[in-house]
Amino acid sequence: MKNKLLAAAIIAALPLTSQAVDFSYKGFGSLVGGLTTDKADYQPSVKHGDGYYDQSFDIDAESRLAVQFTAQFNSDLSVVGQVITRGARDWELELPWLYVNYQATDAVQIRVGRMKAPYYPYSDFQDVGLTLPWISAPTNAYIVPADHITGINVLTTFSTGAIDHTLEMYASVMEDTLELRSPTPDIAFDDSEVYGVSLTSNYDWLTTRVTYNEGHLDLDSDSLEGLNAAAVGIFGAGSSMDKKTKGDQLGIFMGFHARADFEKVFFIAEYNILTFDDLLFPHQERAYITTGYRVTEKFTPYLTLSKNDDNNTTVTATGDPALDAGFNALSAGSNAEGWAIGGRYDLTSDIALKAEYSSTDYDNNVNDENTFRFAVDFIF
Repeated sequence: MKNKLLAAAIIAALPLTSQAVDFSYKGFGSLVGGLTTDKADYQPSVKHGDGYYDQSFDIDAESRLAVQFTAQFNSDLSVVGQVITRGARDWELELPWLYVNYQATDAVQIRVGRMKAPYYPYSDFQDVGLTLPWISAPTNAYIVPADHITGINVLTTFSTGAIDHTLEMYASVMEDTLELRSPTPDIAFDDSEVYGVSLTSNYDWLTTRVTYNEGHLDLDSDSLEGLNAAAVGIFGAGSSMDKKTKGDQLGIFMGFHARADFEKVFFIAEYNILTFDDLLFPHQERAYITTGYRVTEKFTPYLTLSKNDDNNTTVTATGDPALDAGFNALSAGSNAEGWAIGGRYDLTSDIALKAEYSSTDYDNNVNDENTFRFAVDFIF
């Protein structure tokens, strides 16, 4: 219903003229398959809990297909929309993008409507596998559990000497869902206020990006409500456990990204922090670095090293094993080190083949992950 209202509002805001409108579309997709080589499952997206690999070969966890359409009214004004379907959501249709794009000046672009929050350097095209060197961006660092927003996004470009900059600011309302693995109830982000700013700078071979994002979150979850009711009953209203299980929370995401490209050799690194003011969720600090070498114009192998350095949220034991298990499940972070080795081969300018083997060693020595994946990325 809200998507229909948004579409109606966008149509109403467009100019009522008889001038010709240029319609265009482009599509993209990825066929991704894989399996784990031990008993631990591997979930490549924090957001889609039912999209995971186990010891049985699977092609649903990350495979997706999308079409993006553009209605160009003039050189400055357009409407952009995207429809996507993915195996991790049983191939249901989603509408992650539907916005009015206005080029106010040569240096200022304004987008209004439904978008993905620009947490990461690859947020705008994270689903377009052909644009990425990996099968997917390193999972350990892409940790924000929700990203669909409706609001305004402003991009401004400027230069300081030989350095080019893009300043991006947004303010929005988030309506999204963190899909936990069945049968655990999902967590809905209802009417959550989210805003942020990022600065991307480029000098010759070096690109850097810093970002700060803040969300005043309204979480709706049967499991969270049940834990809160239990916490109030045991520890009392206003207790620390009451605050840690409430739906109203403040979340902060900060990140730093750098890319150095020397024609044949490139390096990509990110360092991201996700923290919540009172919520049970752990304080997460995650980083990775990737280096790749363009052997030919078509073949690029790469190596990624990753590290998780989380802090668990302190919880008070209740003496009830079931309740304590629920509290501990939400409050536990991970301390881990991982690596991945893979490669990309461009069959054509529109099709790329990829393969990757990854391994993550967790400090508890229980949930170590070893996963093989391959992908066919394409655009049309």
